[in-house]
This record gives sequence, C-alpha cells and structure tokens, in this order.
Amino acid sequence: MIRKSFNGSYLRKTATTAAVVLSTGMLAGLSACSIDNMHAPVPNPEAAMWNLRLNHHAIQLSLNAPHNSIQLSTVAYDYEGNVLTDLPAQDAESPVRWISTDTTKVLVDGNGVVSARSVSVGTVYVIALRQIGGVTQGDSALVLVSNAPDPRPIASLSVRPAATDSLKFGVWTGKVLFVTAKDDLDRPLSSIPVYMRSLKMSVVAVAGTAQWGSTGSRSIFGLDPGEVQIISEAWVFGETRADTVTLVVGHPVTISAIRLGATGQDDYIRKVGPGGIVGWENATIRPGTAQPDGVAIDIIFDDPDAALPALIASQNTGGGNVLGIPGAANLGTFARTRYRRFLTPGTYTYTVMPLNRTGAIVVYDK
Repeated sequence: MIRKSFNGSYLRKTATTAAVVLSTGMLAGLSACSIDNMHAPVPNPEAAMWNLRLNHHAIQLSLNAPHNSIQLSTVAYDYEGNVLTDLPAQDAESPVRWISTDTTKVLVDGNGVVSARSVSVGTVYVIALRQIGGVTQGDSALVLVSNAPDPRPIASLSVRPAATDSLKFGVWTGKVLFVTAKDDLDRPLSSIPVYMRSLKMSVVAVAGTAQWGSTGSRSIFGLDPGEVQIISEAWVFGETRADTVTLVVGHPVTISAIRLGATGQDDYIRKVGPGGIVGWENATIRPGTAQPDGVAIDIIFDDPDAALPALIASQNTGGGNVLGIPGAANLGTFARTRYRRFLTPGTYTYTVMPLNRTGAIVVYDK
C-alpha cells in the first residue's frame, strides 16, 4: 500500500481558517487570534481533506461466545487514499474516541473492542473519532446482536443488479442493486447487516439509508459519466465477506423532468445526452390556498436557439424560450409541462420567472 508523509502544520493552518465559517458563535473567541495568520497562504490545503476508516462497517454479533465481541481498528488516509504516516508527535499520539449509540445493547471500550450486551435488531452504531491537525474525522459501524442458539456464519456475499438488468446506466438515473448472502450450506441469510459504498461518490452516490442495511435491494444514483466500483461488506459471527461490482455511468438519460416551484431543493440542473429532452412542469399550484392555480411560468434561455422543438405533443412543439406554462390545478401533469430538445453538447443556462431561479441543462458529448 502506498504510504505518504504528512505535514501537520499545513493542516492546522487550514483548519484554523475553516473553523471560522463553522459557527458564528465561535467568533467571540477569535479576538485573540492573528488575522494575518488565519489568512496566510496555505501551501498544501488538500492536507485537511483526510479521512478515518474502520476495518469493519457491518457487524453481526452473538450474545454467546466466541462471537460476542470484535476488535475494531482505524486507519487515517489522505485525500488521495494514501495512509498518513510521519505525523507530528501530537497527532501521531492522538487517541481514537469510541462511542456506542446504545450502551444497553452494545459496548465499546477505549481500545475499540466491541461487545454484545443484549439483543439488538435496530440501529446501534459504534462511532470512531480522531483529531489530526485540529480536524476531527470519524467513521461508524452498524452492529446487530442476535441470541440465535445456532449462529450461522456468512459464507458468501454478492451485490449485483437484477439478472435481466445491465451494468450500465445513465446520468441522473437510479439503479437497484441486490445484496444476497448465504451460509456454508448455501442457505440465505436474510437479516444480517451489510454495508455498501461507492469508491467514486462523484460518479455514483449511495444514499445514507442505503449504505447500511440488510440483504435485499439497495438504490444508487448516477451523477456523472465514468466507471465506478460498488463494494459491499459484512462481518457475521466471526467471518468476513465482501463483494465488488463494477458499473459504468455513461448513457445519459433521454428525457428528464424538472418540477418548478415544488417543495424541496431541486437545483434545476439536468444532464442529458445529445438529443436529450427536458421537460419543465409548473408545480406552483397550491390547492386550498388563495392561489390554487399558482402562477404562470416562463423559461428564458441565455441561448434560446439551443432549445429545439421536442415534438412530444402539439402544445410542446415550439422551440426557444418557454412562455406561460400554466398552473391550473384541474390540469394534469402533462398539460402543465413544456419540453425542449437539446442537440449540441454544452451547458445551457436559463432563468425561471417569476420565481427568479436559475438552472442549467448539461448536454454530454457521448
């Protein structure tokens, strides 16, 4: 494994600057700090982007020995995934703080030894925290405890899409992966904890609720074109198993929809392939309010010529800017939606009026 030395002075200076924006309540305590030092150039700002990783993330313990405890450990990595070495003394000796979210079910001592205390079928996590260069990072493991009289260790673990599904999928689309586990007699294990993570979160996101769970289906989401590995792992009654599946995100969606004025935090950005179609739905309607039909909406493009006719329906055949998308609670979703097709690769920005929101359509070149 590649090892990389670490200059903690860079990290501490970066952390000092970053701390200012974390909490306005801290400002009173900064009066004695040197402003010049806080804003001094940071030769190696990426040094602050280190992370802490546990050796196990999904654990099934038994109330009975010998599988009623497990030794956890941590490793610190830099932002490139290299193990941090040659730390300054105060950082090299910094202890790991261990926390159990429910000590009535799972205990963890100061050395990272996790012990079962009572049956746990809910979400009990063991958390590890460590500070290096003034920056605290952490990692956590889901722990389940069983009182089964005949524990069945895991023999195999698999993560794959459905047999009829492809290993490829599009940007801004989801895919379902299926996690299966079996014992040494090829019998399914259906209630064990399994951890899943993406090795490139910029390409594929694994939602927090999907990271920790049991066997069965998990949802992931494509963010940008590229190849990515999805890893699943589990420690069950003394045995560790893991599996990896390689997915390709590079087939942008053909049609993508944006709900204008809807609740939630939509950024109004969509990514499609050449010839992809984007639809804008007027979702400002608020039944039972003073404005049940919301407001009419206009989409004004910085480059109207790039928004071509979509040819989906008679009311959506025009090109260029989209004017007067109706609300009207008595209209169906389709009648409140207008479409445009984008053929040429590039980024096309627009403004939504009168909501005064901006958005962008990104057209990939493949």
